[in-house]
Amino acid sequence: MKAKYFIVYILVGAAFLAVSLWVYLSGGKSAKAVNAKYRLGGILLTAWSILSVVSCDVPGLPPKDGSDEGMIMCYDPIPSNYVSFGIKHEDTTQSYKYNQLSPGDIIVVEIDRPEYTDYVMEITSDDEEKTVLQRNEMTVQDSKHAIFDIPLSKEVTYKGAAICKVYGKASKDDYLSGFFPIEIL
Repeated sequence: MKAKYFIVYILVGAAFLAVSLWVYLSGGKSAKAVNAKYRLGGILLTAWSILSVVSCDVPGLPPKDGSDEGMIMCYDPIPSNYVSFGIKHEDTTQSYKYNQLSPGDIIVVEIDRPEYTDYVMEITSDDEEKTVLQRNEMTVQDSKHAIFDIPLSKEVTYKGAAICKVYGKASKDDYLSGFFPIEIL
């Protein structure tokens, strides 16, 4: 099927070049030539988009209509367990970098398409000891999107670089979903 559209694209492309030459030789004064060039340009764009979609044929996928090959979409969906982080500051008068926070500030954890019911957010020091500074358990209520506001404990006395990690709990094994380098002030 891809070959058919490729041939159409080549033929329309050749016609487009011929009409472009006609427009050039007429000095752009021939309305028929300009109209034909616009129409052929539209056909070229349509054929190109069809070629792009048809190029998504992937051998080996189960067929939907009884043909030999299946189709996939040309874009990737959002992966499951996609974790993003944000910070809400307790003191909004002070200027912060995007990853700086102080005890009392809130770490916002968003999980798109969570696969698990239970997650753990863990903050560890970013040094040789990897000391666990804080650990919070989170339970997902919505299977499509989950948002958690977790305050950095005021009992954390560590200052410096740290790593905020989010784990999804699957049976006995933890699955790392995401991490965020932070700086505790």
